[in-house]
Amino acid sequence: MRVKNRRLGARLNLGVRFTLSIGLVILVTSAVVFAIVYRLQEEQTLAQVNAQARALLSQMIVTRQWVADYGGVWTQQPGNYYWTMENGYYQKTPAMVTKELSERADMLGDYRFHITSLKLKNPANAPTESERQALHGFETNPVPVTSIETQQEVSLYQYMIPLQTTSVCLQCHADQGYHVGDIRGGLSVAVPMDAAKRTLAENRNALILGALALVASVMLILYTLIARVIVEPIHRLGAVAVGVGKGNYDVTCDLRTGDELETLGNSLNEMVRGLKQSHAELRSQIEQRNRELATLANIALTISQTTTLKDVLRGALDETVAAMKLDDGAIQLCDADGQFRERVTTNGIPPELANAWCGDDLGAVDQAVFVADTQAEVRALSRIFHAHAYRAWARVPLKSKNHVLGSLYLLARAPFPFTAEDAALVRCIGNQIGVAVENARNAERVEQMAIVEERNRLAREMHDSIAQALGYLNLKTELLEGTLARSEIALAREEIADVRRVVRDACYDVRESINGLRLRSGDAAGLIPLTATYLHEFGQRSGLLTEFSATNGEARLAPLLETEVFRIIQEALTNIRRHAQASRVRVAITLAEDSTRIEIEDDGRGFDLNGADDAQHFGLRIMRERAERLGGAFRIESERGRGTRILVQVPMRRL
Repeated sequence: MRVKNRRLGARLNLGVRFTLSIGLVILVTSAVVFAIVYRLQEEQTLAQVNAQARALLSQMIVTRQWVADYGGVWTQQPGNYYWTMENGYYQKTPAMVTKELSERADMLGDYRFHITSLKLKNPANAPTESERQALHGFETNPVPVTSIETQQEVSLYQYMIPLQTTSVCLQCHADQGYHVGDIRGGLSVAVPMDAAKRTLAENRNALILGALALVASVMLILYTLIARVIVEPIHRLGAVAVGVGKGNYDVTCDLRTGDELETLGNSLNEMVRGLKQSHAELRSQIEQRNRELATLANIALTISQTTTLKDVLRGALDETVAAMKLDDGAIQLCDADGQFRERVTTNGIPPELANAWCGDDLGAVDQAVFVADTQAEVRALSRIFHAHAYRAWARVPLKSKNHVLGSLYLLARAPFPFTAEDAALVRCIGNQIGVAVENARNAERVEQMAIVEERNRLAREMHDSIAQALGYLNLKTELLEGTLARSEIALAREEIADVRRVVRDACYDVRESINGLRLRSGDAAGLIPLTATYLHEFGQRSGLLTEFSATNGEARLAPLLETEVFRIIQEALTNIRRHAQASRVRVAITLAEDSTRIEIEDDGRGFDLNGADDAQHFGLRIMRERAERLGGAFRIESERGRGTRILVQVPMRRL
């Protein structure tokens, strides 16, 4: 309860300070604005009265000048003043006209003209004290004079101008010693100020009442908004904290209280902005990494799905140019002595340019080069690219096990600022392409080794079958000649039958060798159809009953794996035909998620594993070596009179 009271007191104190501060600011501002506006209104009022007085004097001057130009005004009525009378007409001078107009205006209560001089001819025109000072001033500085006077409790604005002596004026004032051009007096107009003052007073009262009403309204509104000023900011701070806790980084707390709450709100906003920026940067980095991983995955997929090195390089280059949002690119490979001599593949680069950088002068081939703008570069290669409208380029080595196998070139037709992330991605792509090139070259070497191995196998088969058969036939024909020479027809027939059997077996061996060369993994839809076809033909040639089963037959293995597994099956069937004396053969292939299992079983005579002949040992050794080369296991089970069972299991490697 004590904590609650303390919080309530703090809220009231904060609200009072807030209200008083704003009220004081409004009061001071209102006073300043009032003073300025009131001063401007006074100046505008005086300016209006001054303009009115000048306009009245201007009209009077024009009237006096008109009267003077015509030698005075002749009327039939004498009026209050006239100069002379002739033939029943009374002559009025400009001064008399001015006097009568002034009296008429004074009677109406609007304004009053007064013509005066320091040398009077009419005592009624005697100057006031202020007019006397003005007349003395005209003698040295003949400029208009203004003043505000109070006459008979009436405030008047007086505007007085000097009067110069003209030739007409000398008709009356020549005896006073004036000459043309002399200042002989002044003409003033007095405009009442009471109406203007009343207007100013009304405006002043309106301003004061408006300021008081504004301050009162604001103070009342501030008192009614204390709850919002104090409680609402706290709720908003809590809402921001809850939103951030739920992972919403777009929430903000916009407080303008000028106290600890605003400081806390700003600090909280800074924290949320920092969290949002960190989250955005992390998301951007994740997206960038995902794009890089997607690019690398696409390149890896391209590499795995293509068969030739040229297709691998073309696919990887297209994917890299598209991922980097560049225009063109090229890949060069090193030859055997490490020199760049040939363009392997390009993307959109003219042939005359593609051959221009063979053997470039960029220094160490294992170092990457990034040029954001060829216009500011001095390298010869940059000048060549710039001449072909390329503004940016990069060269990255293709590496595998720290060996440079070539270079990847990327080109853009506009300046391209390669970032650190771009450089890292391109280097990674270069390494991946380098590994692909190395694997392709290793595959070529493996294929060459396989060809050599296949030739050796054929040589061994020819030695073990055809050569021995031919030697045996040569011996039999010599014996047959002797038998025929001795006319032993029955024995000759037996030897001829034996020769026919040997020839038949030799023909089978030759046909099997030819079929083994013809049937390769790429010649069928996969290992399963290839094995089924071969086993069917094997049964037809050998006369053995064959049985084949397969699990998950639609799956495809890597080409090398399919080839080696098929060769193991071929070797096993060849051993069965030659040595097992079997009547039935069963082959089963199981393609699982993680391994490939092959089972080959016959019902032949079986053999003692330790006492098998050299031919059998040679075939078994070939099969074991092939399985172990694939990282798998090879096992054989056999007993005399119980047949033979061969089990091979290798790791699964799909396409």
